[in-house]
Amino acid sequence: MTTQPFADFLKTHHKATSESLHQEFGEQAFLLVREPGNPPLIVTLDPSGGAIGSAPESAYLAEGLAATHCEIRYHAGFTSWVLVALEQTGVNGTLAPVDRPLVLASRDELRFPTNRVKVQFYSAETLIKRLHTAGATKRMKRPVVTSSAPAVELAETAVTPPEPPAPAPASSSSAEERPSRRMTRAASSHGVSWG
Repeated sequence: MTTQPFADFLKTHHKATSESLHQEFGEQAFLLVREPGNPPLIVTLDPSGGAIGSAPESAYLAEGLAATHCEIRYHAGFTSWVLVALEQTGVNGTLAPVDRPLVLASRDELRFPTNRVKVQFYSAETLIKRLHTAGATKRMKRPVVTSSAPAVELAETAVTPPEPPAPAPASSSSAEERPSRRMTRAASSHGVSWG
């Protein structure tokens, strides 16, 4: 079991393949831990597993949790990694059953009620995808563009104000030929239109 900053792990393994990662770490699992105000950590777990809690021997030490809040270990019967919640633990937005193993899937998110720690579970096969996409959204610096073309001098030109718009043409009908408002309302209520 080891814990290290995810940035260091990424520098070392960013060109890894799932085979090379599997050869190096075997059947170990990985926890990607994000805690507000701290850089992300990656915790490797042996099949015997580890605990998350406030006890010093925990795989991930989190203040404010019980000594052993939950455990993550490989379950031979399920042939999968499981979470055993001993205290209230959220998995992907729902509460995990207490004292019963819950099979974990790749990128399952664990949350705890007393702090905002977010833990994601990975196997060696699924972590490789995360390594290849990590840092893809980093802010990129734009290259400085320099022009080798000579500067163009602008000639002074007289600016003339635009001409005002032409007045709208006068209506072809006179006021005497148009119906009054009262006549128009009365006609429209009887279905007559002036056209």
